[in-house]
Order: sequence, then C-alpha cells, then structure tokens
Amino acid sequence: MRPLLVLILSAFLGMAPALAADGAQSRAIGYSADGKYFAFEQFGVQDGSGFPYWDVFVLDLAANDWVKGTPVRILVEDEEQRLPEARRQAMAKAEPVIERL
Repeated sequence: MRPLLVLILSAFLGMAPALAADGAQSRAIGYSADGKYFAFEQFGVQDGSGFPYWDVFVLDLAANDWVKGTPVRILVEDEEQRLPEARRQAMAKAEPVIERL
C-alpha cells in the first residue's frame, strides 16, 4: 500500500509547477474495479492565452507507467471557449481507455 501512496502523491506533486503558473486543478477519476489502474484529470485555463485545457491521465500501477493511449491532452485554442468544451473533447478521447479498464 505504501508504494501506491507514494506513486499517487508523486503524481500530484509533479503538477505543482503547473499550479503556480496557471491555477490548474486536478481531480481523481478513480480506480479500476480490480485496483490495477488509477485515472485522474488536470484542467484549467492557460495563463496569457486564456485557452482552456483538459488532460486525462491513466496509470498502470503495477508497471508504474501511463496506460497506452494516455495521457490525453486537449488544448482548445479559442479563448471564447470554456472548460466544459475542453473536458468534452478530452473525455471523448479518453473514454475508450477508461471503459476498457
């Protein structure tokens, strides 16, 4: 259990530089039913450009690596768009991986 906790904390601590630059937020999506995979998302609005972005990460906990096809990174290069549009695009791309696992 301890290595899992270290892995999760490392993932979130690795996002600290992004938090300072653009106010990114992160949210856990959850674990797979068998506990082998963990998914989370990171999102925000880029500082300067005002473009919304949404990233989805899926970790293979045993391999300590990203699941093939992730991370999914979406940047909507239109400051008129909002975060829900970035999330819609990101989840459309990530959903097949999440559903499979």
